[in-house]
Amino acid sequence: MTGLLFILGLVVVSGLVAYAGDHLGRRIGKAKMMIFGLRPKYTSILVAIITGMVITAITITTLAVSSESVRVMLFKMDKIRSDLATAQLDLEKATRDLDDAHKNLSDAQMQLDKYKADLEASDRDVILKQQLIDEKEGKLKTLGVQMSELSGQMTALNAELDSLQNRYDDVNSQLTEKTTLIANANMEIDNLESERGKLSKQIKELYSEIGNLKTERDKLQAERTDLIAKNEIMRTEGIYVYEGQILAEFVLDTNLSYEQIVDKIRKAEYDWDYVSPENVHSNQIAGLTVKQYSDVIDDISRFRARFGDQRAVIRLISAAHVFADETIPVELKAVRYLLVYKKGTVIGEKLFSTEDDRKDIRKGILEMLENLEQQALEKGMIFEGVRNAVTFDFAVVVETARKAAYYPNDFYIKLVAKKDIYNTDYLSLAPDLPEYDNMGLVIDEIEPETPWYEQQGG
Repeated sequence: MTGLLFILGLVVVSGLVAYAGDHLGRRIGKAKMMIFGLRPKYTSILVAIITGMVITAITITTLAVSSESVRVMLFKMDKIRSDLATAQLDLEKATRDLDDAHKNLSDAQMQLDKYKADLEASDRDVILKQQLIDEKEGKLKTLGVQMSELSGQMTALNAELDSLQNRYDDVNSQLTEKTTLIANANMEIDNLESERGKLSKQIKELYSEIGNLKTERDKLQAERTDLIAKNEIMRTEGIYVYEGQILAEFVLDTNLSYEQIVDKIRKAEYDWDYVSPENVHSNQIAGLTVKQYSDVIDDISRFRARFGDQRAVIRLISAAHVFADETIPVELKAVRYLLVYKKGTVIGEKLFSTEDDRKDIRKGILEMLENLEQQALEKGMIFEGVRNAVTFDFAVVVETARKAAYYPNDFYIKLVAKKDIYNTDYLSLAPDLPEYDNMGLVIDEIEPETPWYEQQGG
C-alpha cells in the first residue's frame, strides 16, 4: 500500500512540475532574459529543466523525512533482502535438524522394543524351566512311593520265607515241594532287589537332572537381570520423560481456597524442577496456563458439590516425549480420591482340589493376578501413564504353590488387602515390605464333613 501511494504521489508531483516548468519558461521567454550568455529561447528551456529537478528533489526529500516506509524502500532494500535470505537458510537448517531428531527417536524406540521382546522371551524360558523342575520332582515322589511299596512286598516275602522254613522243619514229607517254593521265593526276592537297585539309580539320575535344571534356571534368571539392566539403560539414553508419565501426584482437601490450591500445584512443580531425585537431567516443567488452573479447580468444586468428597488427587502428566534437558509440556488433571479396597477385603479367590499339583496351583494363582489387572482397570486404579499397576514377585507365587500342594483337603487361595488401598496405590504382591506389599496370598483350607480317620477306615 505504501509503495502504491509513493508512485501515485510521484505521478501527481511530476504533473505539477511539468506545468510549473512550462509556465516559468514561458514567462522568462516573454521577458527576453539571458543567463550565461544564452539566447532567451535556450534560457527558458534551462530554467524549466532546473525547476523540475529542484521540485522533484524537494518532493523525494519531504517523503523520505515524513515516512519510515519510504526511507526503508530507498536506502535499506538491499539489507532487507539479505536478511530475508539468511532467515530462509536458518529455517532450512532447523528443518533438517528436526528431521534428524525424529529419525533418532524412531531408532531408539525400535531398539527399546527389541530389548523388551528379549526380556519377555527370557521370562518364558524361566517359567518353562521351573515347570520342568516341578514335573521331575513329581516323578521322583512317584518313584519313592513305588520303592516303599516294593519294600513292603519284600518284607512280606521274607515273612513267607520264614513260614516256609518252619513248615520244612515240621513236615519232612513235604520237603521237595517246600524246597521249590523257597527257591521261587528267593528268585522273586532277587528280582525285587534288582528292581530296587534300578529305582535307586533312577532316583540319583533325577537328582542330578534337577540340579542341572536349577543351574539353568539360575543362569536364565541372571540373563533376565542383565536384560532388565540393558532395558533400563536403553530407556534412559533416548527419551528421558515419556508422554503420559506422571511427574507429580498429591492429595489435597477440596475446601481449600483458589490461592491455596495454586500454591500446592506450584510447589509440586518446584519439587520436580529442583528437588525430585528422578529429575537428574533438569527437565523443567513448562508454565501452566490460567485455564489449566481454572479447569482443575472447577473439577475439585464439582467433586465436593456433587459427591461430597473431602479430598481430591492432583496429577501433573507429561504431554509429550521429552529428551534430556528439554522443557516438559504438561497436562494438569484432578481426579476423585477413592477407597477401592478396605483392609482385609478379599480381592480375588480361587478353589483348588487336592488333586492339583504345584504346577496347577501356580497356574491358577497367575490367572487370578491376570483377572485382577482387568478388575483394577474397571475400578479406575489403572490410569494413563502407569505401567504394570498390578505387579508380583514370582518367588512368592512359587512358595505359595509349594505350601498349598501339601494340604490334605480342598482349599481356597485368596488375595487379601493388607491395608486400605486407594486409587493412588499400586496393587503389588511382593516380599513383606510395607511400602510395596499391598496384598497377601492366604490359603484357606476346607474342612471335610467326614473326619480324616473315618475316611481312612479307622
